[in-house]
Amino acid sequence: PDRGETHLAAVWVYYHCYFDYQRARSELELARNALPNEPEVFALAGYMDRRQGHWKIHIQNLERAAQVDPRNIEILHGLAQGYELLRQFQNMGMVLDRILAITPADPLMRVLSASVAFEWKADTGPLHKTITDIVARDPDAGASFALEWLNLGLYERNPVEIKSGLARIPQEGITSVTVRLSRPFYEGLAARALKDS
Repeated sequence: PDRGETHLAAVWVYYHCYFDYQRARSELELARNALPNEPEVFALAGYMDRRQGHWKIHIQNLERAAQVDPRNIEILHGLAQGYELLRQFQNMGMVLDRILAITPADPLMRVLSASVAFEWKADTGPLHKTITDIVARDPDAGASFALEWLNLGLYERNPVEIKSGLARIPQEGITSVTVRLSRPFYEGLAARALKDS
């Protein structure tokens, strides 16, 4: 009962399964006392902060987690998402660059990095080029960024890109941030964009 790992596991259960933030934070303090340099302690605090709308401290906690574990892709990705939600696209791009320095060939991270230009300046050019380059080298890689590919098609109102992205979305759908939407949802979205009643 005194092990920090046990309390850290309890944080996940109370936060992620029951949305009981008060109990999760109580467990988090116990975990923090036992594991003062555990990056997951800071990351979990940051994720709860984000979910509760405490944006500044969310970023601080995830930056601290990334300082403790600078090569943790999951933590860095969560930090990039936080900056995206705050519309701090320059910071988002810098964090994605940190990820690409660790995993330069990761197709999803390459696509997310290229999407910064769209998010920030409504420029689909880098995103389109990156997707085209990746798929030209590895046609199967598109499955890792199917939603981004579909979104590119929707942004550009490009039926070929819409169909290409949609073809790679699995039947069970895709989880975007925390919500899983099924393939029929995306099919309906694509049909609506293509004016196919």
